[in-house]
Amino acid sequence: MLPNKLYQQLVHPSKSLLGWVVTRFFLWHHRLAQENAVKLLQIQPDDTVLEVGFGPGLGLRAAAPLLTGPKGKLIGVDYSEYMVSKASQAVKKHIASGKVTLIRGDVVAMPLPDNSIDKVYHCNTSCHWPDLKAATSELHRVMKPEMLAHKINQQLSHPSKSLAGWLATRFFLWHNKVLVKNAVKLLQIQPDDTVLEVGFGPGMGLRAAAPLLTGPKGKLFGVDYSEYKVSMASQRVRNHIASGKISLIRGNVLEMPLPDNSIDKIYHSNCYYYWPDLEAGTSELHRVMKPGALMVTTLIHSSIKKSASRNFLRGNNWQPELYMEALCATGFTDIRMQELMDESITFEAVFATASK
Repeated sequence: MLPNKLYQQLVHPSKSLLGWVVTRFFLWHHRLAQENAVKLLQIQPDDTVLEVGFGPGLGLRAAAPLLTGPKGKLIGVDYSEYMVSKASQAVKKHIASGKVTLIRGDVVAMPLPDNSIDKVYHCNTSCHWPDLKAATSELHRVMKPEMLAHKINQQLSHPSKSLAGWLATRFFLWHNKVLVKNAVKLLQIQPDDTVLEVGFGPGMGLRAAAPLLTGPKGKLFGVDYSEYKVSMASQRVRNHIASGKISLIRGNVLEMPLPDNSIDKIYHSNCYYYWPDLEAGTSELHRVMKPGALMVTTLIHSSIKKSASRNFLRGNNWQPELYMEALCATGFTDIRMQELMDESITFEAVFATASK
């Protein structure tokens, strides 16, 4: 009986002794989570923000002061009448000013317009939703599509130390594992090669390639634009960095601090479609490659095509044909795309040789 009552109060706290105890629990247990959820959202002054399951109002109090612009608005949805009452007291000044609006309602049927919310946060609430698919569908409905697509594109191209950056890292670890492993394998790295990985992300490809460079001249360079990824990969391959086998560079593929004709082999996975200028990127790669050097890029064409259709990738640079045209225009030969399979995943590999 008591566990049932506790669960009932955790889901929908009421004005009772047990409800009061639950409120104390929220104040202690959720404070850090809610403050960090707000911080990780990187709220801008004119954003329209939604908190789902706001409880006693800790997250509301953290978010409201950030919405300093004339259009800034914070909306909260909670099913508990008691919590709506408690939170209303916690943020009464912001409610009075019109900055905060609280709604007693259900996450699966919110009285909010389509495409009206810039950012959403919730802490320790999804486990109480009666239907996860219905709830996430409803949240998706109220979120602005251009904001969602922009954020995903931004984090996939230049991940930052944020919630979205963490999610992008999880995506890379899952989605790119087969691609980077096979890019390294297809290069046929020799012990004394000088190798470059472009867009190394969390460092999976670096860890795959470094052990192959067993010769005294063997060297691996990595270039990535994201400071967050450089920091993360540096931890992942710190022993190889300490030995001098690996050097990581935070930089742009369009302008790399590497000498002409210095690289034997290059690989990159799920990378070229984020370059601002394909020909400038391939031209710079051609510059640093030795005559006859090989470059391999791996991708899952069906996956990137789907991402482009959802506006997660901007422009047309994702198309392999455009990448291959840029290679041809900047001095590469023997350009070909091959369909391969590994671990039941079908992917494509594009090969190109630097002709000089």
